[in-house]
Amino acid sequence: MGKIIGIDLGTTFSAVAQLDDTGRAVIVHNQEGENITASAVEFVSDELIYVGSEAKKSLGTDSKNVLEKFKIEMGRDKQYETDYGNFSPRELSTLVLSKLKKDTEEKIGEIDSAVVTIPANFSNNAREETIKAAEDAGLNVDYIINEPTAAALFYSKESGEDLSEPICVFDLGGGTFDVSIIQVEDNEIEVLASDGLEKLGGANFDKKLQDLVIKKFKDEKNKNILDSIDGILVPGGFGERGTEGKIFAIKYAREKQIPFFGICLGLQLSIIEFARNIVGLKDATSAEFPESGPKLIDYMEGQKKDGAKGGSMRLGAYDCSIEAGTLAAEIYQEPEISERHRHRLEVNNEYVDQLKKSGMIFSGMNKKLNLVEVIELDNHPFFISCQYHPEFKSRPFSPHPLFAKFIEAANKKGQE
Repeated sequence: MGKIIGIDLGTTFSAVAQLDDTGRAVIVHNQEGENITASAVEFVSDELIYVGSEAKKSLGTDSKNVLEKFKIEMGRDKQYETDYGNFSPRELSTLVLSKLKKDTEEKIGEIDSAVVTIPANFSNNAREETIKAAEDAGLNVDYIINEPTAAALFYSKESGEDLSEPICVFDLGGGTFDVSIIQVEDNEIEVLASDGLEKLGGANFDKKLQDLVIKKFKDEKNKNILDSIDGILVPGGFGERGTEGKIFAIKYAREKQIPFFGICLGLQLSIIEFARNIVGLKDATSAEFPESGPKLIDYMEGQKKDGAKGGSMRLGAYDCSIEAGTLAAEIYQEPEISERHRHRLEVNNEYVDQLKKSGMIFSGMNKKLNLVEVIELDNHPFFISCQYHPEFKSRPFSPHPLFAKFIEAANKKGQE
């Protein structure tokens, strides 16, 4: 008798088993020594593809080139786009099955044939695509068998019970939850009814728990910390480190009427927060950050994008015209000012009109270069951000008016 294996091609994990000398099913470990193989694929280059735990390690770091849960889409006209081509669920499943075959043959020798389990509610197209994926991986498929049927057969053999009545089989997998009613008569097993949900498996439970923990942390931990604060200042900086936390703090200051002062990066993140949550540009970001989406903060025409970081910076003193009737005008008490700068990117003028229409006030502009210098919000006790660095002109006994007024607003908040 040739070597026959059973394969569970799972949504999140897959496994291979064979019958030992006593007729008992035993798991065949993969080359990493694991009894299950992650149903994940990572495209590293045109020639290098990781399958299994190595690919799963990269989940969340490269969403485009690391794929999983494609079994759910089996039999549908679905294509997964990567930097190295487009792939169907069948093609991705073939890569997983190829690894299972290779690892198994290294342990037990050449495989003659295989039995592959599938969800009971798989469509005919999904069943056919599963067989083709196995054949494309070089496997000779003897049978495909419904997962509840396989479970009933195993239970009957292990328990020794004579199953001669309708049985309900619950199948809670990594990506699906199926319920089947099966009828056993002699050696015949018939699936009387089967139904299930494709997105109610263990991975979905994990995601809901993660979301719950994150929400609980934000609602209780972060908000409790910020509740006792009388003012929030987000200073300058470079890169994306900590930016989402700063954006959260800016949103909290805006919504809870807490005095807010943003400097340089603080202004840029104020723009991004407002664009996301007020304008409706949910993926608003900066050209400095790795995320894709509308670049509310970007390099303006004439700025260099290459070379050392300093090559694209706006350095030194620049003029700024202050809009009358604004908070900035109240603070400065003069229409024209000059402030020192040290930053790389600017507010993207393509979005200024959208921001204005949604209520943002552009109270300071460099008219010569047409660049945003100061923004503020109405209907707020104190919300102002500047693109320049007022600390360069502030002294212990002669504080910059922006700092003085911010402290005054925070002190007033603390006395409420």
